Amino acid sequence: MHLKLFSIALASILFLKPNPISARGEITHFEHKIHKDKYGTTKLTIYPVAFDATKTGDNKWGVLICYKLSAVNQPIKQKTLRQDMSYQLDEKDKYEVAIAYSEHSVISDLRLEYFKLTTKESTWPKKNECFH
Repeated sequence: MHLKLFSIALASILFLKPNPISARGEITHFEHKIHKDKYGTTKLTIYPVAFDATKTGDNKWGVLICYKLSAVNQPIKQKTLRQDMSYQLDEKDKYEVAIAYSEHSVISDLRLEYFKLTTKESTWPKKNECFH
């Protein structure tokens, strides 16, 4: 009997993942870091770090990523991405995206703008306004 209860408890811990982001309330602040992985790919990782426990609801967030990319013997390129972070935030408690694939790439002038995906799309930040 005890073994059966233990097995059920262990299975529920391993397979039933609570939603830690939603359980903490609405995200109110993010932090980020840029790093290179073992293959030389430059990745941007965004972490939610502050929550308002009095507000519940979905944490459907997007981010506009603006940056300049330079590589050896290449002109500087302006890059923009508008991404939905919701799934990764919910599943991994962070959002990660590759922003450069060469070991020698250099990222500069990084700017991030967060927005709620539950607002009207017309209010979301525009990719063409990144470098104005």
